[in-house]
Amino acid sequence: LVGAVFAYRYTKNFLDKAETAQGVVTELTFKRSKGGGSYFPTMRFTAKDGTTHTATSTSGSRPASYEVGEVVQIYYD
Repeated sequence: LVGAVFAYRYTKNFLDKAETAQGVVTELTFKRSKGGGSYFPTMRFTAKDGTTHTATSTSGSRPASYEVGEVVQIYYD
């Protein structure tokens, strides 16, 4: 329970300060694991200052939660 409270506070603090941008999924990378593996999306977005960034999610899923070309909401620090 204590861990859940800390995780909630960390996430809430991040979202309170985060900037948002629209991003596009550019790639799905399959990473194998003992349980079979997961798809991790890579997204490209333009920050408020005009710089373009590419980021790969640390969360994967199987089946893939996103499709290449899909527009997604990005939260960044």
